[in-house]
This record gives sequence, C-alpha cells and structure tokens, in this order.
Amino acid sequence: VGMGNMLYRSGSFFPEFLRMDLDSIRLRWRVFEVLLDQECCDLAYHFQHVGLSADMYLTDWWFTLFAKDFPIEVASKVWDCFLLEGEPFLFRVALGICLTLKDKLLTM
Repeated sequence: VGMGNMLYRSGSFFPEFLRMDLDSIRLRWRVFEVLLDQECCDLAYHFQHVGLSADMYLTDWWFTLFAKDFPIEVASKVWDCFLLEGEPFLFRVALGICLTLKDKLLTM
C-alpha cells in the first residue's frame, strides 16, 4: 500500500521520473537550485562557477531515495519520512547533505 501511495500520489514526482517527464523534473531541479541559493548562496554560486548543476546529483539521490548514498538504516528512515511527509522531505534531505558537506564542497 505504501509503495502504491508513493507512486501514484497526486503531484508525486515518482510517476514523472518514471515517465521521464523532463519539464517536471527540470522544474524540481530549478526549485532546488533556488532553495540552495536562499539557504547557502556561496555554495550555490560555487556550484554554478564549477558547472555543477542540480541534475548531476539530485537525479541519483531522488530516484533511489538516497539508498545508494546512505546506509540502509539511514535510508529506511528517509523512506519513512518521505512516505509520511511527501516530496518536500526530499528537498530538505538534499539541502541537508549540501549544507553538511559545504566546507568540503567549496574546496572542489
């Protein structure tokens, strides 16, 4: 039931990802870039300067719900929160990763 709700929830990004609805996906990448700029403009500027666009990391993170990047214990908590809170939670996790790794990312 949870998987069905996740896949077919109104406005959910999963059906759009699975259909490869590029307009919708690009919009979400752009929203994230704006959020990153609001939360940490120096990191957003650095990403632009080195040519690192949101699609280069968000696609993998969101399509796998962070399963490739976190231990299963952490990823399963992300999944639980995603099922409870929906898509905005994925934006918060991605922002959290960027902000946590900010110092390292700025040296790239």
